[in-house]
Amino acid sequence: MAGHLTNLHSQLFVNTRYITTASTVSSLTQLYTDFPSSDPTVRLVLLLGVFINDHTPLSATPIRLKSKLEPLDLLPITRQDVFNLMINPFVEKYQSILEFARTEVGLNQKEIGVLVQEVAVRCLSEGCKACLSFFAEW
Repeated sequence: MAGHLTNLHSQLFVNTRYITTASTVSSLTQLYTDFPSSDPTVRLVLLLGVFINDHTPLSATPIRLKSKLEPLDLLPITRQDVFNLMINPFVEKYQSILEFARTEVGLNQKEIGVLVQEVAVRCLSEGCKACLSFFAEW
């Protein structure tokens, strides 16, 4: 029962806008540093914190993003991580994620195209209009 409640709480938390604020990201990062976790929801929240809060074109380079992920021991980033980031309703800019996928995850242009299609299908099935905005960028 306790495991079910913990999972429910973590799923509710990951769906709140609070996870995208700089102060929340800072607090969560400190908590994670002090109390590491292998929970996939924790991983997603930390990844969102890095990718969402560093989204200007000049600052969100793969090298800079990687330098923020390394101290958190979140590397390597997988294709599934990239997918989970892209389908998150709080992600509004996709270019830095796709560039990171290309340079650091090792996805080629064809693999990125397949990933984008999978994200689009998932967004359509969940009715997430904001998610579809990345097609204008792509």
